[in-house]
Amino acid sequence: MKKLLYITIVAVLTNVACAASGSIDVGFKSKLIDQGTVTGVNFITASAGVEVAGFGLNADTYNTFEMSDAGARKGMFKRVDVTASYNFTSALADLTFGAVYRNASKTAAFNNVRDNVLPFAKLHGNAFKVLPWDVTLTNDTKNRTNNIEGNLKFPLPVGVKNLKLVPSVGLGFNDPGTTTVAALKNVNKYGVGGVGATYTVFSGEFYANGYVHRPDLSNNRGQVTSYDAGYRIKF
Repeated sequence: MKKLLYITIVAVLTNVACAASGSIDVGFKSKLIDQGTVTGVNFITASAGVEVAGFGLNADTYNTFEMSDAGARKGMFKRVDVTASYNFTSALADLTFGAVYRNASKTAAFNNVRDNVLPFAKLHGNAFKVLPWDVTLTNDTKNRTNNIEGNLKFPLPVGVKNLKLVPSVGLGFNDPGTTTVAALKNVNKYGVGGVGATYTVFSGEFYANGYVHRPDLSNNRGQVTSYDAGYRIKF
């Protein structure tokens, strides 16, 4: 009986280990954009995540480096987003449920909201196995609004080993409540166009992305450009 129990425990732990994965990402982001609105500029980012049997836990940190008169470094952890989620998989698409706990200093907060909890549901897949897509519904509990955003990517062959080029388009809508903040009331819908490149090396990949954000789809009034770059590794 003890031997059977031991074999069962080893088998369970082996299956869990095989189902586990993780990631580390370090980079730079020129603009931080939430729900179609710019909420910060020039962040050094560091992220780490783990997923075990569909359960995910991820931490994203946004840091600024400024020198004080005394030469001391300040600006670490201006904002930290902690995401807990569970992913349901299927042959057609995956469905992820979770919530983001957001903690920010006053200089990196969205409308002075220092902490917030944002439940979300994300449907994502790969159309025809060549077009990655996702649709995410987020509830902003403190700013009293719902947000839905969809994105579609178009990976292109470039003929260079380990190099990928990926244009993308996205569309988002804010469904503001009567007590929401002005920044979200004024951005009922927005569009995002971008292009990214990745180069695989050292068991990870370097990446660079450029984006154009438009709060008005009919013209370029309020148009914002942004970029990010860094290195990530998955294991």
